[in-house]
Amino acid sequence: MKLESIDFGPEDLQTMLDDLIDTERRSLLARLGQAAERLHELASRVEDEPPSDRQEWTPKEILAHFAMFLGFYVQLVRDVVDGKVSELNLLRKFQGRDVIGQRLVRRTSAELAQFAAAALKELLEWLHSAPPTDFSKGCQVDSGLPETRFVSVSDLVRLPLCAHMELHLDQLEHALRRSHERSVAPGSHA
Repeated sequence: MKLESIDFGPEDLQTMLDDLIDTERRSLLARLGQAAERLHELASRVEDEPPSDRQEWTPKEILAHFAMFLGFYVQLVRDVVDGKVSELNLLRKFQGRDVIGQRLVRRTSAELAQFAAAALKELLEWLHSAPPTDFSKGCQVDSGLPETRFVSVSDLVRLPLCAHMELHLDQLEHALRRSHERSVAPGSHA
């Protein structure tokens, strides 16, 4: 093996880190692209139904949640990158989400799907062109625990956007299946 580390300088280290960030960016683009396709397919099957007081969310309520969290986190990423947000009280944001969700669920399923798709499109366009330095920017997050935590833009895209979306896509698919099973069950009015 050729020994390179002896001549490795700061520029080489920065190039290596930029390459790693670019690899992560391409991976996130692929995952989010697949998630966007899956959301489009599943959202097309969500019926307009009135809000439910059941414990489990209906497909439309899950779609409203998508619209809410995608809009919030895409805006947060933009604000962190632009230097507009350096601190975030995440617990307070979470505590206010249901009020926003109740307002959103009054919209049609098509409107919710369009809102989520627009936020995803914006995120994917940003990911295609974002310089590596944007991924290391971040903010201090207060989650209500004694210590705050620095969260990078890379963390925001990977966890509350990508992984969160994948989690709720599974939830939406399951809710659509349950809804269909209820509609074709004996004694239903389908």
